[in-house]
Amino acid sequence: MKSISLFKMSALTKSFGLFSFIFMGFVLPSCGQQTNQSQPVEANAKEQVTAGLSVKTVTMPVEGMSCSACVSNVKKTVTALTGVQNVAVSLEKRQATITYAQEQISPEQISKAINDKGYKTGQAREEKKQ
Repeated sequence: MKSISLFKMSALTKSFGLFSFIFMGFVLPSCGQQTNQSQPVEANAKEQVTAGLSVKTVTMPVEGMSCSACVSNVKKTVTALTGVQNVAVSLEKRQATITYAQEQISPEQISKAINDKGYKTGQAREEKKQ
């Protein structure tokens, strides 16, 4: 078995480092995720959703997601909205299912928040209660 010389190993390491740098700089930002961060949500902000409010669940298509970071970005964005109780985002199905208090927020406001992050939402459809 032939061993790799120190010079060749060093060149291989340098090539890998250069490739990694290029990958991080050009490929990862292309996932559609914007870098602007929304204002942090206080832990007690979700307490505003109280019993007695009319709760609905909608599913809306979300285009432009290409990785798990995109899914996290959409979920974090929607979860931060006042009136949203639950969010499930599927990269495979390219959709978000959102449970919200209709007195506090509308599907149009949710859609606008997602669109403002650089994704494109479609028409929300209401889920039937089981």
